[in-house]
Amino acid sequence: MKRRSWMAAASAALATAMRPGLAQDARAKTVDGTAFDVIIVGGGAAGSAMAYRLSSDARTRVLLLEAGPDERPAVLTVPARWPESLATQYNYGYSSVAQKAAGGRVIPQPRGRVLGGTTCLNAMIFAFPPAEDFARWGPLWSYPQVARSLHVMESHRGRGRGRGTTGPVRNGPARERHPLCADFVKAAVQAGHPACDDLNAPGARGAGWFDLSIDDKGERLDAAQTYIRPVRSRKNLQVWADCAVTRIELTGDRVTALRLKRTSGEEILKVSGEVVVSAGAIDSPALLLRSGIGPREELETIGVTCVLDLPAVGRNLRDHPALPVAWSTDQAIAPPRNQFSESTLYLPHEKRAGGRTLTMAFTHVAVAPGVSGVANGATAIIGLYEPRSSGSLKLNPANPTGAPLIDPGYLTDERDVDALVGSISLARKIAGQAALAGYHLREVTPGLEGDDPNSLRQMVRQNVISYGHQCGTCAMGETGVVDQRLRVRGMANLRVADASIFPTIPQVAPSVLVQLVGWHGARLIAEDLRASRKARSTA
Repeated sequence: MKRRSWMAAASAALATAMRPGLAQDARAKTVDGTAFDVIIVGGGAAGSAMAYRLSSDARTRVLLLEAGPDERPAVLTVPARWPESLATQYNYGYSSVAQKAAGGRVIPQPRGRVLGGTTCLNAMIFAFPPAEDFARWGPLWSYPQVARSLHVMESHRGRGRGRGTTGPVRNGPARERHPLCADFVKAAVQAGHPACDDLNAPGARGAGWFDLSIDDKGERLDAAQTYIRPVRSRKNLQVWADCAVTRIELTGDRVTALRLKRTSGEEILKVSGEVVVSAGAIDSPALLLRSGIGPREELETIGVTCVLDLPAVGRNLRDHPALPVAWSTDQAIAPPRNQFSESTLYLPHEKRAGGRTLTMAFTHVAVAPGVSGVANGATAIIGLYEPRSSGSLKLNPANPTGAPLIDPGYLTDERDVDALVGSISLARKIAGQAALAGYHLREVTPGLEGDDPNSLRQMVRQNVISYGHQCGTCAMGETGVVDQRLRVRGMANLRVADASIFPTIPQVAPSVLVQLVGWHGARLIAEDLRASRKARSTA
């Protein structure tokens, strides 16, 4: 076959394979899922929280689908081993496209592929978002409402005043504080920053200790361990692990089936109730796009029939860029007792960052791109928590069913480079304080030999990494993908609930906020289910 003929045939085959409503495998078994009131796609932070809360009403039948396994090996439970987890089968292993403003580098985008999702891989930081983060969320997500949900969700052990103490989400500061992290807090105070006893208190600012999602036994508290395993005996809750949803089948404005890929083969799950996509800021928009929901021209260019023209799907991709400033020392540093980042400096509206929020997580190891062979060291991982840069997510034209093209657009706005360059002096000032003098820290990166402004800007571009806080790709809003009740615009029984619905990027590590989306979203769905039952009973 000539190349031109082969390309035409391949394009036609691809268009047919991707056309919503046509079977990918004629042998796919049909399964009746119409008994479920709510089917949740994705067992991560939001999906697990939503399943927990919805199934607390025995009348509501819930099915939770998770593409990854239901496993809890030591690499996912021992907090100090979380960097190892990124190199396991429990990470999807996504990467960005080459980032033009970040040295042309391909930057890893870690996402969890296991029951519990990315809460099984992350740094276990438990952080409340400030009230101002909800300014564009709308009245159903006003700060007083979500603050009440946060209070009900959490069970805090620590000195924080007014914190929740009876919820399922346990957290607190490290029980055994690493001495180097403690000295960092002292040095930050010596450098002129306030000490902060509770970084989750309203108006918090300064140096202090993270609240961590670690239990009394010293094990990670991921979303599965928090929300799912304690209630697996509920008769109205089913959890199907190793069950990937490959496409959503639509008839008019309703979801009528889900295409599943399981270890036993493909299945078609018939649907009559609500479907909630909670697959995360990468996989939720990708699933919508593969199902024909998204920008019409973009989809039809790659052979996907557009059934709902929704231009905002995959747009507004945001992430927190991180910049490591690393040091080496000849002094022996004790191994981690909890995890690699226990203390931090939190600076909302910092002048050196152009009035935006900076964080500086301190680790007792030297970690940075290109840094290796440092036996003893430390790192201040600077995070820009209100970046101006943004990007997008699209299907890969060469393989629409494979990993999507992820373009966070790191540092495409020069103001982000300015903010990170300005923050380096903050880290250096802390490292030079008396509390850290005994370590005789030597800067490894960026290094003092390239200390002029142009060299520092180049260093920032070559060393910026992802904090793994992707969000915004199915944003809530009048011109976005979902409304305030998380309903996909133009659809009757399809919602999205995860970090992809954030209209703006939060000023904190987002794990708790993602759980809040599932928890608070469950309340909205429960209200709608009650209204539907009442309408049927009076009909």
